[in-house]
Amino acid sequence: MIERRLPARTRPLIVGILLIFLGACAHAPDNDPPTPPGRVAVHDPAEPVNRAVFGFNRVLDTVLLKPLATAYGWLPEPVNDGVHNVVSNLGEPGVFINDLLQGNGRRSANTLGRFLTNSTVGVLGIFDVASHWSMPYHDADMGQTLGVWGIGAGPTARPWTASRPASAWPVSSTAAIRLCR
Repeated sequence: MIERRLPARTRPLIVGILLIFLGACAHAPDNDPPTPPGRVAVHDPAEPVNRAVFGFNRVLDTVLLKPLATAYGWLPEPVNDGVHNVVSNLGEPGVFINDLLQGNGRRSANTLGRFLTNSTVGVLGIFDVASHWSMPYHDADMGQTLGVWGIGAGPTARPWTASRPASAWPVSSTAAIRLCR
């Protein structure tokens, strides 16, 4: 049997053309109320999901997070520092991925070293041993990575795991699409 394959450089072109045709199918629903004069019409297909997640987050904030934050303020400073260090350490894999995507080898090695050091010697990140061992903390996010690749501000589909700290994953709204500003 003869196998026919498209040349590798024509595949992105075909995918791009298909995406353009798909984009042409998008339109606002017919039951949208008319826009008042002097205002701009905005169609947000994710609005029902956003409202549901927003409502859930408000209840979660009132019932769980506000009491925890109040109790956290009463804790001694060393315990507060330990909690802060653990949360920062959980964000290091995302920083590492963004450092790699930005092509910054030294910073990615520093981030990986920080994560491994603080996760092991620092007892799951409670203690920030890496800062004392000349591995300073730095931040890198998907917005910076997109900027390095020449993608400007605007609506951008991006993976939420590499751009949000692990502590925010359960309460992420419309996780696959974020507005980069």
